[in-house]
Amino acid sequence: MKIAAVAAGTLGVFALSIGPAMAEAYVKPGQGAGACPSGYVCLYDNLNLNQDDPGDVLVTNESLADLHPYHFGDRASSYVNKTGHYVVFYDHGDYQGGQQFVASGTSGNMPGSMGDDVSSLKILP
Repeated sequence: MKIAAVAAGTLGVFALSIGPAMAEAYVKPGQGAGACPSGYVCLYDNLNLNQDDPGDVLVTNESLADLHPYHFGDRASSYVNKTGHYVVFYDHGDYQGGQQFVASGTSGNMPGSMGDDVSSLKILP
């Protein structure tokens, strides 16, 4: 009986360690694509991934219906997408308004007219 309980406990810990990453979003100072960890999409408050002008980076691995609580609504000028999925940028909160799709593995200044106009983002399955 003890062995079964220990084995079950060990398997439970193992299952937790290989589950999906915990959803998170935070802002930090940073520059360049290296400021964006694997599995995340990052928004930079200046052009060229903050390379020419140091600034903040919004780092997230979850969809965000409103960027304003992170002080990033209508602020992002460039991005890096390392999620492994398409990401959609919206110019209004709650995934509304104009949208731009960006593929995984891409980075650069905000596409189209989205520069300093993104208010929500969705990571597609």
